[in-house]
Amino acid sequence: MSYIGTVSRPAVNNIIPDNSITAAKIVDGAIVAADLAENSVGTSEIADSVTLVTPNIGTVASGNLSNSAIVYPVGHIVQVTYNSEVDDYGFTATGGTWYNIVANTITPHNKGGSDSKILVLVDAPGLWIPTGASHHWMRIQRGGSTITPGGDSGMYFGSAAYTSNWIIYNPSVAFMDSPSIPATPVAISYTFQIKMSNTVGVYVPNSHGNISITLMEIIQ
Repeated sequence: MSYIGTVSRPAVNNIIPDNSITAAKIVDGAIVAADLAENSVGTSEIADSVTLVTPNIGTVASGNLSNSAIVYPVGHIVQVTYNSEVDDYGFTATGGTWYNIVANTITPHNKGGSDSKILVLVDAPGLWIPTGASHHWMRIQRGGSTITPGGDSGMYFGSAAYTSNWIIYNPSVAFMDSPSIPATPVAISYTFQIKMSNTVGVYVPNSHGNISITLMEIIQ
């Protein structure tokens, strides 16, 4: 039997030349996830450089999470640094003088970003001070400048009547700092200090519980 004109019939893969169908010939949305067999798309089918649009995190090199193109969500913890004292020690504190107890540094990753804040957490368990030191203060300094409430006068954390006994104090501080971060970030130092009103001995028994300072860079 002969035919005049074009005969319509379904296209089958054995009559379609290789590489004859391109992406331009496929209607947008014609292929959905349900049309793809499980594990049919591997890394070889994905472009080497892919920019994610929603959410936009920029183009991140392998293993590089400090890329300045990354847009972190609010509340994201970019990094954490920690330092603690491990040795027991004591010293004679002159009344009215500030003394360093523990310090730590952090170099922000959010380059030139005013949206990065530093959460400073200090825990000083088991600080032994004679009750003869009638008043005690604490503060946190960033690069030599006081940032905690009370300014250079410090924050009050204890007092006692004058006796020959010792009292164990457990001062702690949580403070959200807003440092200025330059385009080329530099290390920021934080120091926890204490001060007594009288000249007395102070004992820091770190073997009973380490005095520590933790710094967290957080996106705001």
